[in-house]
Amino acid sequence: MNDTTNATELDLALTRDHIKGLRTADRVCFDHVPGGGGAGEFRTGLRAIKTVKGPWREEITLQVPAMSSVHVHSDLLDYDTRNGANARCFEMLYGTYNEEWQTIAGLLKPGDVLELRWVGNDSNGYLKRATVTEAEKDGICGPGHGQGLRHDKLYVHIRRGGKRKYSFYLADSICPDNTARMIKPNG
Repeated sequence: MNDTTNATELDLALTRDHIKGLRTADRVCFDHVPGGGGAGEFRTGLRAIKTVKGPWREEITLQVPAMSSVHVHSDLLDYDTRNGANARCFEMLYGTYNEEWQTIAGLLKPGDVLELRWVGNDSNGYLKRATVTEAEKDGICGPGHGQGLRHDKLYVHIRRGGKRKYSFYLADSICPDNTARMIKPNG
């Protein structure tokens, strides 16, 4: 491992507060935003959201850093699009009710680094033959995509001591190529 990797992983290392937030969050949001986004927009990582009981049911958000990469399967897309240069990705789960997430959060230790791996257009013969009617599109198809369904996935890896220690298949989404997709290849 080189010095750049060490520096990056030190910057992304989880603290006790990050871990406590991820273990007790009502909702956990996973984000990949290329180039850091606009003013006030959270960059790439996780958001642990806790609802505080009270007259206004306030939400507290803890931002948790993470490494993130995107790969979109398609021979019809240019190199940058296939490798997530402009992709925006989002997934949310209910932390306290998601058993897979509770397992992942329970394994975390201070100093660990989370790595998000987004995989778009992961397909098989059934999805390739599936048809989507105009009424079901509910959005605009992106360039280089047909009318079929898109299968997007999110993997979470835990890095410890500079090496990948655990890998988890956390979530997936099958839908037409529209605004509801987990991975939007062209941002």
